[in-house]
Amino acid sequence: MINLFYEDLPTRINCGSEYIEIITDFREIVRLLDTVMDKKLHEYERLVFILQYFKKRPRDINEAILSLSRFIGMDGIFLLNSECVEDEQCRDAKKAYSFSFDYPYIYAAFLHDYGIDIQKIPYMHWWNFRMLFDGLQESNEIKKRIMYRCADTSKMSEKERRKVEQIQRIIALPDNKVSDFDIGEVFFNG
Repeated sequence: MINLFYEDLPTRINCGSEYIEIITDFREIVRLLDTVMDKKLHEYERLVFILQYFKKRPRDINEAILSLSRFIGMDGIFLLNSECVEDEQCRDAKKAYSFSFDYPYIYAAFLHDYGIDIQKIPYMHWWNFRMLFDGLQESNEIKKRIMYRCADTSKMSEKERRKVEQIQRIIALPDNKVSDFDIGEVFFNG
């Protein structure tokens, strides 16, 4: 497990028999996540795109892709407030948030909570972005949307359930948004 109090954020990953530098900027990782889920791309095109994230071509491509997937999922660090770690219903990120669909709310929350303009910042490591995202105040619109999308209405009163389900319909994400797990599946099962 990595301790970020005294260890640097990773910029290279273990690809079996070698360590390879990778692209780590949050915008590029979001682009990668969007691209690997593009149903119009063939498996080969996805693979070519994924390999661009390695600063040199890995010898073991399968191991490299697995390592990149672990990097994106932040394996090796435990996020206490991660939106989809503890809530079983929320493990499917398509119910929680979409970086593209929810961008205005994510942008506003970063600006409000941290004074960070994510359009203008020249670089932010993916892990920094994810940790800041998870640490956003609950009063932000994005956090409210996540809370409503993940709400289990089965234990609510009829009145409360109808209200929450109406909100869920209004803020529902497009069907093509997927979880980190689904993205991992695409990496390995095309």
